[in-house]
Amino acid sequence: MSEINVEKTCALLHKRNSQGVVKYAVKVGSEIRNAMGSFLRKEGFVEIAPVVISPITDPLCHATGNVIFEYYGHPFQITKSMIFHKQMALLACDKIFAFSPNVRLEPVELADTGRHLVEFTQLDLEWKNQTREKLMDLGERLLIATISHVKQACKKELGMFKRNLKVPQAPFEKISFTMAYEKLGPDFEIGLSQKHKEPFWIIDIPLKRREFYDREDPKRP
Repeated sequence: MSEINVEKTCALLHKRNSQGVVKYAVKVGSEIRNAMGSFLRKEGFVEIAPVVISPITDPLCHATGNVIFEYYGHPFQITKSMIFHKQMALLACDKIFAFSPNVRLEPVELADTGRHLVEFTQLDLEWKNQTREKLMDLGERLLIATISHVKQACKKELGMFKRNLKVPQAPFEKISFTMAYEKLGPDFEIGLSQKHKEPFWIIDIPLKRREFYDREDPKRP
């Protein structure tokens, strides 16, 4: 980042902070993590610390730059995702979650999509030996509980952003990956998101479209 970009960025942050925007955004983010963590602890999940550097990280299924450096004679990477670490954590606990910071040096052509961030924090969780249906039910209840909490705890902040949050109803619609791809093409996520007013699931993703850790359907290899 050049000096002029740093100056512009700092000036923009100062302007937004003077308007209270930064403070309000931080409050909303804080309440989202508060709601998610509280919900999962009540469900019996144990929070584990995020992993920032490691000899291994998620290889992902699309090209990203690798941040690799040497430490004590061994190559380490900045975490892209805690995929491996979540699996290892299940050796100690059956239900775990983490607020995991991820760094992904995305290709420059994805810079303006609004969906590919260089750095972000995601909620990672694992529930050992459970079915897809149980995990989807957990996801739906988690999202509903989180939005409900933020709607009550952040009335002032949401008013500032002119956002009227709608609490979704479960169960969410389930849409086949193959059907969506055949109907709308490779950018089906955008088309479906523009069409739907409620959350939905994309299910039955072919293994060639996913990564190494997905469980295969024994009835449909």
